[in-house]
Parts: sequence; C-alpha cells; structure tokens
Amino acid sequence: MLSVYRVFRNRRYCLFQLKDPQPLFQLLHNSNDHSWKSEWNSQQFSLTTGLKEQELSYGELTFLTPSIPLLHEQSIELLAPLLIPYGELLPMSSENGIYYAYHVLKPYHALNIDQSTIYPYPKQPMLIDKYDFHKEQVKEPLFFRLPQSPAPFFATDSFMDILEKTQFQGWQFEQCWKSE
Repeated sequence: MLSVYRVFRNRRYCLFQLKDPQPLFQLLHNSNDHSWKSEWNSQQFSLTTGLKEQELSYGELTFLTPSIPLLHEQSIELLAPLLIPYGELLPMSSENGIYYAYHVLKPYHALNIDQSTIYPYPKQPMLIDKYDFHKEQVKEPLFFRLPQSPAPFFATDSFMDILEKTQFQGWQFEQCWKSE
C-alpha cells in the first residue's frame, strides 16, 4: 500500500520571517513559476524570528510561507537530490545557520482529478476537500505540490521513511490518501 501525506509546519518549532519581505513579494508576484536564481541575493533574504518564536526550538524543516518550505543546511545533502528535479534551493541566512528556500518550478501531476473532491474558485487556487492520487505517480520518494494549488505540500510514504531515519524536526504530517 502507498500513502500520501499533507505537510504542515509543526508549531513547536520556530517560524521564520524575512527582515524585509518586499523582495520576496516581488518575486512571487512577477515569476512564481520561473527560476529565481538570477534574481536571488542571499544577503537580501535574511531570516529572523519574532519575540514569541524565540522561546521555541529550531527545526531543520519549516516554512517561510505555505508555498515556500525551508530546509536547514544539515538536511540539504540528503534531501536535495529528491527536490532538485522539481525546483530550486535558494540560500537564506538566519541566526541558526543557512536555510534553503525550496521554490517549486515543476508542480507534480499526481492528483486523480476525477476521483478527488475539488471546489474551484474564480481567480484563486481551488480547494481540494478529498484527495485521490494516481498510484503509479506516487511510488517514488517525493516531496511535491500540485499544479492545482500552490499549497499545501505533500510527501509520499517513502519520502517519510527517509525523514524518519534522519530525525529532522519541524514538519508535521497528516495522511490524506492511502492506496487500496
């Protein structure tokens, strides 16, 4: 059996914010589906934590926005080969070392639209209430997002197995689909 999980930020770990969010908003507005590498200046994108967040632990995995996961430099060597085929990793400095923003360039077409429960909205991402995935599309260890919506992110059970072995912290998972 195969499973797919929705990926969320675990609230027991720090949430970062940008010291100046304007450059990121500009990138999101202008070219969400194009590479940001040529416009990326890691000095411009510096992460900080709010006062409430400073009491929390740092996780190796977190989110900057619901559509931009962050991965600590400790996790990059292991996870980059699984992520690079579908996006790019962009460095950001923080008080806890370097984190990499994962910018998806190729959403993964794994959703079985006919069997899922979807509510389309004009001019907005659609709401997906019940997920059904094409079994043959989710066999590999994948961390992905769907073209139908910029968030949430999903992980296959084989990707989850890799994360469990590393004991990286910061994300939580909710099973949203299981094959028969």
